Amino acid sequence: MKLFHRISFVSVASLLHLTSGQEVKCVEGGYALEFDGECNSENFKLAIAGIFNREYECSNTFDEELRLQLDLPVTASDDEVNSAIRRICKIAWDNYDTVPFKRAHRKKGQFEQIYYNGGTYWNEEVETLLETGERTNYLKEDTIQVYEFYETLAQSSQVEWPGYLPNFDLDKCELNAAMCCWPQDRQAGDNNGNCAKPYDENCYDKDPADNTDLCYVDMTRSPHTNKLGETGYMTFPLDNSNGEGAVHCHGFAWSNDEYDFTSRYKGNNLFYVSMYDHMRRRGYVRNIPGAPMCACIEQMPTVTRADCTQIDVDESYRIEYNDRTKKFNAELTKVVVDFNACQGRYNQNNDLFAYYLQLAKDRKVSFDQSAEIYKYLVEDNNCDEATNYYMAEKGLKPGFNHDEAVWFKVAGSNQLHKNEIGREGFREMLKENGELQIVWRVCTSCTKPSHQQIFYRRLTLVPDEMDLLDMLLNSWTNTSNVEGIDFKLYSTFDDAVNDENAWNFYAFDEDKGFPANSGPYEQDKNQHRKFSSNSGQENVAFYVMKSRIEGGIVPYAGDGLVNGIDIGNPLRPGDALIKNGAYYVTAAGDGIGGRSDQFYFLQEPPVSVGEDITLTTYISSFQTKGKYSKAGLMIRESNGSNSAYILCFLGKDRDVVAQWRGTTGNRSSVSTYTWTYVTEPTWLKLSKTGNTYTCSKSQDGSEWVEIKTKSLDMKLSTVYVGMALTADSSSRYGEAVFENYKRVSS
Repeated sequence: MKLFHRISFVSVASLLHLTSGQEVKCVEGGYALEFDGECNSENFKLAIAGIFNREYECSNTFDEELRLQLDLPVTASDDEVNSAIRRICKIAWDNYDTVPFKRAHRKKGQFEQIYYNGGTYWNEEVETLLETGERTNYLKEDTIQVYEFYETLAQSSQVEWPGYLPNFDLDKCELNAAMCCWPQDRQAGDNNGNCAKPYDENCYDKDPADNTDLCYVDMTRSPHTNKLGETGYMTFPLDNSNGEGAVHCHGFAWSNDEYDFTSRYKGNNLFYVSMYDHMRRRGYVRNIPGAPMCACIEQMPTVTRADCTQIDVDESYRIEYNDRTKKFNAELTKVVVDFNACQGRYNQNNDLFAYYLQLAKDRKVSFDQSAEIYKYLVEDNNCDEATNYYMAEKGLKPGFNHDEAVWFKVAGSNQLHKNEIGREGFREMLKENGELQIVWRVCTSCTKPSHQQIFYRRLTLVPDEMDLLDMLLNSWTNTSNVEGIDFKLYSTFDDAVNDENAWNFYAFDEDKGFPANSGPYEQDKNQHRKFSSNSGQENVAFYVMKSRIEGGIVPYAGDGLVNGIDIGNPLRPGDALIKNGAYYVTAAGDGIGGRSDQFYFLQEPPVSVGEDITLTTYISSFQTKGKYSKAGLMIRESNGSNSAYILCFLGKDRDVVAQWRGTTGNRSSVSTYTWTYVTEPTWLKLSKTGNTYTCSKSQDGSEWVEIKTKSLDMKLSTVYVGMALTADSSSRYGEAVFENYKRVSS
């Protein structure tokens, strides 16, 4: 609301000279006040001050005279004064004649309702040329009345709010916001959208300027406005050409105060946004399926954002005081309406959510309302989270159903998340499938149907030095992985089994995960994921067929001698596979040492601290990148992260080392060691006799070399024993294969 300081008064009957102590007006008789700007206490006081000429020896102060003019006692509070002035302003607001909304379009029957639902010829037709060369369905001509209304009444009067339409029923418009969303452009030559001439060739199903990401449509929000039924929902994963295509959303909001100018002129704003600015000027039309084209925001789809228009109004008022009736009358004499980009909070302009936050800051809407509007405007990059939350409310969880009796998920991201298994476990699982060494990749976020399910069939055994799983996840190369020799790709499982319809185009890229830019017939980009950098397609998983041989490798269910537990809450939990008593363990964890530990512990049930114990195992493989990663045998006082313990471990690029924490909470110590830069398979032994602990190593499990003997006093009545693994990384896994694990007690 702009304020112009044109203030005048007329018809002052008299100004009396009064002595103090009398509650009598100094200004008597009728008068009129005229001013430009909002009708409020500030402007009213400025206007009435003009007739309170202090050169006359009036004993009243201005504040006293103001209260007397308002028929209030001189002791009235400021709030009472403001309320009295607002009552005068309401006379002008209540008596102002609004312009019927129907005058904007001058159509009869159900045209309005159908238009706002996305129908009528304004939405559905596109300009074309007749055989005579004459153009038809010309939007500028078909909507000339919209232009005429904009040039006149829309900018010079208060337009009625069409609350008689279900889309704009104020009883159901509790957030005081409305929005339109358009998926189509039907007009060329306006520098908006990609509709172009000639229309018959370049304006079929064309796109508006894309300014949002469509998340989901809840059809229960607007059962009266869509043709798809009263219940159900639709989700729209991804964005732009990879998802729903271009969508343009634009809205506005207003105050809870029905007399605030944002509320009184919301009908003008609706006309401008929905009919003039976007339909007539830009040619944006149609609705998102399952939702109206325009409605109160509670009926609209959930999107990331919307552009925003705010109303700025210049008004002129005349207020008259009738000395005979002793009453004020007020009149709104002039209106000039401007339509501008919203000025949002935090300097975010042209953004409906930011504008709504500004309204909340200005106390025009409540903070509860501003929290609720986040249900409809979730901001950039939050569509997946919002959709998942919405689906969870309905008891649904995103994912992909696979036959768990046949397939085992070896790695997955986001909605298909699964911590990856290790190199050796993957190799063993694949090898046990014999001639059908098939890896199935699922990508629910991929846009190309050919890449949503891909079957990699290995034709040769995976070499010992090759990490095929890492190649699939992070670096798709042809090293020991030559198409037609080592593998082929297929689009269906049956094709993979029968060696039919193999892909023809293979592209490798060490900086991309599988399948890089490979495709059935030609190069296909952006259908891969790189797990290590969390880049590329979002929802990807890899599966291998479960072993079909008795005693084959399977996920360890924790139902045997040991049970897996994460110590210190590592970011990525540990896991294990088992085959013939060998544990294929994967774990992350920041490390074992210092004052606290983070690792995966395959532990036996508690053992009496007075019991003498000997633990042995053979670590046949240790695959890790962490410099201080460790795999070994442990005796531990408790499962607290700072517990006392002793560990006999094989380190990356080190010989066998002993490490211990003598007392809970103290720093750890280690035995002397050398960097070998080679990690060899090794036998480990950790023995306990009374309070004496000994760490030893062996190459054959018979001849032992002592590494360290240490006396420790474990304080509790029991201890935990078992196999420990840490990757020295919170985000990266290590893998160790523990064979022939055994505990002997005496």
